[in-house]
Amino acid sequence: MKYTVGTLAKLFGVSTNTIRRYSEMGYIIPRKDKYSKYSYYDIYDVNRIVEVRMYRKFGLSHDEIKKIVESDVTGIVDSFEKRLDIMENEINKLKALRNMFKANMIMIKRIEEYESGYITQNVEATYYIEYQKEQKLFEEQERLKSIQNLLSRFF
Repeated sequence: MKYTVGTLAKLFGVSTNTIRRYSEMGYIIPRKDKYSKYSYYDIYDVNRIVEVRMYRKFGLSHDEIKKIVESDVTGIVDSFEKRLDIMENEINKLKALRNMFKANMIMIKRIEEYESGYITQNVEATYYIEYQKEQKLFEEQERLKSIQNLLSRFF
């Protein structure tokens, strides 16, 4: 079966520019009809677009995808393992940030319960102190430095 740029665009719910860009990037290769001189694509190109769109949903860049489509199975597995490592790191960072966010929410709620003084809360990898008066946190350089070091791992 022959597919035109417009047909492929409708099939995948993308613009014709996206299909043309995939051609320019070498993912799909248009062929010319010898009678009408129109460009068309075949089922191989449809399958390649499905593959490229799947890789994009995995978060792979076009440079990474180009390497994958030009690779053998070993190259594909290596690329997937690298992407999986990146995803695992992102997940771990998000989990740590979520824990910090939850701990801060709890601390803010507890601060409201106290009228004076201060409250301390042990939070993963550091120790937070929230004073109700005088922003003393900024006078304690070691505590501030440890908080900054922790946050620098995430931002």
